[in-house]
Amino acid sequence: MDDVSREGLGDGTAETVFEDSHASMGTEDLLRGLAFALQECAEGAPAALPLAPLVGEVEVWLTSARDESWRRSDNRESLKQEVLASQKSVAPALGAHLGADLTTYVADILAALARTDRAVAEKARLVTATNTLRTRLAQPAALAASWVDLGSAVKALDFFAAAATVMQLEAQLNLTHRDGKHVLDEVRNILRRDSWTVEFARQRLGDVPQRPPIEFDKDEPLDIAPAEVLDLASRSLVEPGKDGHAVVWGMYDRAAVEGTAEVGPITAYFAPWVIARAFDTEEQSPLLAEVRNLWHARRDHESNEDLRGHVLVRVDLGVRTPVGALDDGIDLVEALMDAVLSLGSNNRWGKPKWWTLLVDGEEMRSILSRGSKRPEFEDSLGMENAARVLARESQTLGRAFLHPLPWHLREALRSCAEASHAESRAVSLYREWHNDERTVLLLLDAALEHMAALGDTSANQLVERIAELWPSSGRTRLILWAIDLCLHRRDGLSRPSDAAKDLKRRIVANRDGLTETSLLRAYYLLNDLIGVCSSPLQAAVVRRLIGQLGDLTVYEHEESRLQDEARLTRTRQRRVRNALTHGNPVTRPVLVSVLPFTRFRTVMAIRAGLDSINEGVTFLDYLDAKAAERMEDASLKAQGQSLISIWESREP
Repeated sequence: MDDVSREGLGDGTAETVFEDSHASMGTEDLLRGLAFALQECAEGAPAALPLAPLVGEVEVWLTSARDESWRRSDNRESLKQEVLASQKSVAPALGAHLGADLTTYVADILAALARTDRAVAEKARLVTATNTLRTRLAQPAALAASWVDLGSAVKALDFFAAAATVMQLEAQLNLTHRDGKHVLDEVRNILRRDSWTVEFARQRLGDVPQRPPIEFDKDEPLDIAPAEVLDLASRSLVEPGKDGHAVVWGMYDRAAVEGTAEVGPITAYFAPWVIARAFDTEEQSPLLAEVRNLWHARRDHESNEDLRGHVLVRVDLGVRTPVGALDDGIDLVEALMDAVLSLGSNNRWGKPKWWTLLVDGEEMRSILSRGSKRPEFEDSLGMENAARVLARESQTLGRAFLHPLPWHLREALRSCAEASHAESRAVSLYREWHNDERTVLLLLDAALEHMAALGDTSANQLVERIAELWPSSGRTRLILWAIDLCLHRRDGLSRPSDAAKDLKRRIVANRDGLTETSLLRAYYLLNDLIGVCSSPLQAAVVRRLIGQLGDLTVYEHEESRLQDEARLTRTRQRRVRNALTHGNPVTRPVLVSVLPFTRFRTVMAIRAGLDSINEGVTFLDYLDAKAAERMEDASLKAQGQSLISIWESREP
């Protein structure tokens, strides 16, 4: 193991775990800062993609995009900016570990993006380079390097660098056949000395023998040395993942099957029958052994849930990485339901009440859902109709579902099913309709087109006007988050202090059932807010985010950062929208990353339209007036005034 890896793992000496130039931070502050970064990373996550999802996005464009879409210079320029932004976001220790592999990958991809053609040999070479980089990112030394980068960012009190590193770590962990989010949640709880997490980590890592669960007071953290905490956290992070036999189980309501329905790797059972056999008899079989290991199934049985009109579905994914297995199993069942709707049924199974992933027979992860609304009557006709179509098409679908569905076929099924929902019984009887994320984005775009028509302008011109608001919206969101950090305990383990409660009374007002947070009062009380922070990192981010209101230099630095993020997000959103419209692939992390911006611009356009009606002006005149107000603020800031001084000058 190289030096970086040893440093990241720790050797029992807490002070040597994160060797950098910021050695003045105490170990307890380091533990609190690391836990804070892991808890709040989503708030500071950069627009730049971590390397793992970046290489996936570039790879699907290289191998699956239409030729005419690849030839479009704006698509290739957008991908180029993605690559450069991700390369820039790589922290020092990880960058040193990847070395020439990252440099070569970036150079080769940029060269490919400069050309309008994609030769077969060139694509094969670039895919090989992509796999090499993935392998390097998944190595224990790479995880240890990012762990070191996280510690360095915490010690430097740089929250945004820490948040970027957490996102990088999560993506790397996913490459190691582990659930990155779950692992980082566990590491965070170890850093907080959570009793159960620490005990089970000790057992799993072999520090103590396996033993029955010990009764702990979960409100009281364990009294263990900081060195052991860091050591446990480090080893939990780099513990190797492994493949296993993955089986996904789910419980659907408003569903029926004719006997037992088998479609490729999917088997559906009448829920009351299989659960009664599992829990009311001594019968032994591999199937019933799996059902007995389903906590949610046992709970349904013990609470005497009425499971008539329910289907228990099993998806056998074979021996594979557990990472993404639950999502893959869910998507297979949803693809089956899309096929049932597309092939003539006016109904599908209802909604899942829960999902569980078993790996080698042991429960690894579960998702609990609310299921469907309770109907006024049981739609036996609709359930039987879906069951008949499933039985009729089971052989055709079964052969298709034994193999990964081609991407274009899966998307066609999804789109056709979304369209079929309009005539389905889920809408006509229950007024329920779930839209996929792709559909959501396209519907939001369609709504924006209507707002552009309202203003007798083009969608591109409307987007240009509204996109100017995205950086300031991001700033306000972060400031409100920083205030909330101080006023509420977000770890679920403790209550706010009396000082925090007093600050909340002074900063947050309740009017007609609505809460209003005063940024001006928060700025005046900044030192008091810092006083209730739980770690130096939290104090630093609160000081920076709220303090920028009165410090023009910090404000302009944040403005530059937010503008860079906005440019990257805007070009990515345009590429994703065009890809969905023209049948090009889009990876899910990239699709999800642009939904907030897509929703923001449409909602802001609608809100502006409503406000223009209320004020009795045209839509465009209203937008022009708001732009003039922003120009006035920009002029005052150019003269050296802070936001606080501008607000104070306008107070009555």
